[in-house]
Amino acid sequence: LGVMDDACPVFVDNSVLSNRSGGVVMAGSASAIFIGNTIAGNSFAGIGLKENAKPLFDGTVIRENHGYGVLMQGSCQATFQSCSIEANQKSGVCGTGKTSITIDDCHVSGARGGS
Repeated sequence: LGVMDDACPVFVDNSVLSNRSGGVVMAGSASAIFIGNTIAGNSFAGIGLKENAKPLFDGTVIRENHGYGVLMQGSCQATFQSCSIEANQKSGVCGTGKTSITIDDCHVSGARGGS
């Protein structure tokens, strides 16, 4: 699922995003709300965020991705509430640049590259 630039805010509820290069890819100043989803089995990263993306993930499972669970680059501002980030090939959560990551009441474990 790609959300780019100044797209209207996107709401994704109770969906499965798998078997893609990236389960969720956001760039530009895109915003989105993800509630109760499963993001698993993607070949690069479960979630890839760039530039000024501002997503909220609530009750989302991010697991068994073949790269990162979450990879953030640029000046992203992401919030994870009551999420499970586990058993990803690389780091569960990786942020570079001026990223801002809020993790609240989440379970992060089992990353082969560290969490």
